[in-house]
Amino acid sequence: MCMRDVWFVSKVQGKMSSVFIFLIIQMDVIQKDLPDALKLLEKLPNSIHETNKFFKSLIRKVNSEDFNISDGIGFLTVKCNILLNYITDLSLVLLEKAEGNTLEKNEAVQRLVENRIIWEKILPIDNKLKYQIDKVVQSAVTGKDVTDALKYRAKPENLIPKLEDEDDDENDAEEAGHHNIKPYVPPKLAAVQCGQMTAEERREKLIERAKKRALGSTLLQDLKREYDEGPEEYMESNSLHRIKENKEAKERIRYEEENFVRLPVSKKEKMASRRLTTSASLGQLANFENINVLYDENDFHLDEPSKKKKKMKGKGKKKGFKKKRKL
Repeated sequence: MCMRDVWFVSKVQGKMSSVFIFLIIQMDVIQKDLPDALKLLEKLPNSIHETNKFFKSLIRKVNSEDFNISDGIGFLTVKCNILLNYITDLSLVLLEKAEGNTLEKNEAVQRLVENRIIWEKILPIDNKLKYQIDKVVQSAVTGKDVTDALKYRAKPENLIPKLEDEDDDENDAEEAGHHNIKPYVPPKLAAVQCGQMTAEERREKLIERAKKRALGSTLLQDLKREYDEGPEEYMESNSLHRIKENKEAKERIRYEEENFVRLPVSKKEKMASRRLTTSASLGQLANFENINVLYDENDFHLDEPSKKKKKMKGKGKKKGFKKKRKL
C-alpha cells in the first residue's frame, strides 16, 4: 500500500470518527428531550380537537347575520389579521422542520419576520388606543352610547353613603375624645451633637486630606511608574494639575478656532498659568514633607492657614485741599 492510500484511509477514518461522535451527541440530546416530546405528542390530539371546535363555532358566528364586524375598529381588524398570518406561517415552518426540509429559502420565514416587525411597531399604538377601546367595549356591554352627554351629570346618590360614613366617624371620634383625654407628650428627638469639631477630629480630618494629597503627588507618581511592570504612558506632563490645565487649554483653543472668537481670560486663570510656567512650582520638586504622613502620622504638623490682611480702602492717605490752578 502506497503512502497516498495510507493518507486516504487515515482521512476517511478521521471523518468517520467525527461523524460517530456527532451521532453520539445527537443521541444524548434526543434521549434527554424524548420524555417531554412524548408528553407533548399525547396532549396534541386533544389540543387539535379543541382548536377545531373553537374555530368551527367562530366561523358560524362570523357567517351569521347577528355577528357583524363591518362597523368595528379597523385597528383591531388589522391586528387580528397580522396575528392570524403569523400563526399560519409559524405552522408552515413547523411543518417544514417536522419533515426535515431546509428553511434556507423559505418564504414563510421572511413573512414571519415581517409580521413580527409590524406587530412590534403597532404596540405603542395599541397602548394609546387602549382607553378608547375599553370605552367602546364597555358601551357595547352596557348598551349605552359612548357620546351620551348625560353620563357626565352629577350623581348625588354616590355621595350620600360617604357623607353618612364620615359623619358617623366624626361623631364616634368626638365621643371617644371626651372620654379619653390625655396630656400632650412632646416627641422624643434624638440628641444632635453640635457642629463644632474637637481638636482630635480636626487633626484626623487634616491627616486624611494630607494622605489624599500625598497619594496624588508627583513623587509617588514617578515611583509608581518606575516600579510598575505595565506599559508606560507618555504624556506632556506628569503632574495632575498640569494635565488638567493642558486639557482645559486645548479645549479653549479648539473652541476659539472653530468659532473664530477669543474667550476672555480672568485674572485667576492668568495667575494660574503664570504659576505653572514660571519657577514658582520648582519648590515642589524637592518637597518631601508632603509624603511623610503616609508612614508617620505623628510627624504631621497642623499648619494654621495664613490669614491675609485685607487692604483698607480710603485709609492711610492724607486728606488735603486741592490746589487751584491760577488762570
